[in-house]
Amino acid sequence: MPITFNVGLRTALEDSVTCCYPANKQYGLSIHIFSAGEGAIRFEQGLGYRFIDLSNQAANLRIPSAQHYLTYFIGLRYYPYNPTLQIGNLEIRITGGTGTGFGIKSIRDKFELDFALLAKAGLEITNAAYYNGILVEWLFFPLAEPILDYSGDINSNIVVKPTQLIGLGFVFAI
Repeated sequence: MPITFNVGLRTALEDSVTCCYPANKQYGLSIHIFSAGEGAIRFEQGLGYRFIDLSNQAANLRIPSAQHYLTYFIGLRYYPYNPTLQIGNLEIRITGGTGTGFGIKSIRDKFELDFALLAKAGLEITNAAYYNGILVEWLFFPLAEPILDYSGDINSNIVVKPTQLIGLGFVFAI
């Protein structure tokens, strides 16, 4: 069961008139559970939260200074039973996955439901005796996401462009 803290890379906004603006920051936290067994392809589900700080663009674009996303995913993860590389008791696995699900955006008391896609790849480093370890992962959300305006309605003229994040997590064998 990996629990990851994610930091955004290359987050940007795009509007229909003047093109692109960089967002200030993006953070996230997620928990993923995937099936056990000896096969390399495993069923996975996850719950994630993302916070996008838009305070550097809020005034000129007339949008709220932050967007909050809560996302639930179901998908498949490549996670080999045997490690890709083993050095003593240290096991290193190449892992990756894809998922689809739905996301909820919120501002104040308004919520908006979205379709979501996720692709990810990374390395997991564990101890052979305990199976607990560290996961370093690249996450990619390929769909552009319209943001909510002050009233909580979708502003289809301004979107968060496809997003990349780097995740650092801990893996717990349960």
